[in-house]
Amino acid sequence: MHCACMEVFKCEKCRRIIAEPIELIKIIKERCGFPDSKIITPHVFRHTGATHLRRSGMDISELQDILGHSSPNTTRIYAKNDITKLKQSYSSMHPLNNSNKF
Repeated sequence: MHCACMEVFKCEKCRRIIAEPIELIKIIKERCGFPDSKIITPHVFRHTGATHLRRSGMDISELQDILGHSSPNTTRIYAKNDITKLKQSYSSMHPLNNSNKF
């Protein structure tokens, strides 16, 4: 059985499975078209993943568990709030918003 997702983890030239994380990051960087000057590290993947999970609605305490943080304050550093979402939340919850019924 062939899995298409495994293609990401194979070297295009020799078709061997890539086991080294740094080598894998270099290949992903090339395939995504990032310039050589762009620095991409495992930490960048971790931060990006945490941010996407948080923006998709994952609770901060669940994200804290996944990342292995002992403090939610550490997790908040990784998963900053999206300014658009903050504005929407503020507008919908503000007491002067006409759609809020008390």
